[in-house]
Amino acid sequence: METSRLGQKNFRQLNSAIVDVAILPWGATEPHGYHLPYGTDFYQAEELSVSAANLANGQGINAIVLPPIPFGSQNQGQREVPGCINLRTTTQLAILDDIAASLCGQGIQRFVIFNGHGGNDFHFAIRDLQLKYPELLVVVVEWWRHPSIPKLVENPGEHAGALDTCIMMRLFPELVSSMEDAGSGRSVGFNISALNEGWAWTPRDWSEVSEDTGVGDPRSATPELGALVVDTLVADLASLLVKLVKVANIYQRIS
Repeated sequence: METSRLGQKNFRQLNSAIVDVAILPWGATEPHGYHLPYGTDFYQAEELSVSAANLANGQGINAIVLPPIPFGSQNQGQREVPGCINLRTTTQLAILDDIAASLCGQGIQRFVIFNGHGGNDFHFAIRDLQLKYPELLVVVVEWWRHPSIPKLVENPGEHAGALDTCIMMRLFPELVSSMEDAGSGRSVGFNISALNEGWAWTPRDWSEVSEDTGVGDPRSATPELGALVVDTLVADLASLLVKLVKVANIYQRIS
């Protein structure tokens, strides 16, 4: 099967091709407990994007996956953790603006940001891009919000928990340490109820929240569970890509 990865294509393959949709995997470089690698977010984002694009391309469209962005924003809460890299939101917007300009200059009108990091917030950036590039439809996918996740994974955890772990067991088992070496993912909340309830918000200082940088117990994860989650996500993302290309109007008619 021909790869959907832009970085692995050559000029002959793209020179005469019409690209229907470009996908940008965007992750982070940050600790994921004692058992998962720092690159978990961008490893997952790229692999899920490529699998979905390959599947969608078999359904009559041409999707390409751009090289992943490995650094995330909103990592200020882990700024003192060794190896954690943070991008400012203004840097994030500048990168997206440059990529959007490139895509529009090549006639590509569908752009999907596949977000692999919960701290990344692309909503503000997409609103700005919509004003500057009205011909470009920009969609962000946040895979952990998929409605099937709570049904498939009983206690998914928020960060480096069972959900992250089972997916990595499926996609990159060689990068997952033994569960005997994993931490418990024990975490604490705020002393102010409004902050715990979500209607008031402030960034968390990770050193105050988690003892091993994880939030959620990973030890119930299995490769079989990961396969089920990955297959569900890939199928639905591929369906989304096809619909973004083939549906003429994404809005329902007002009756």
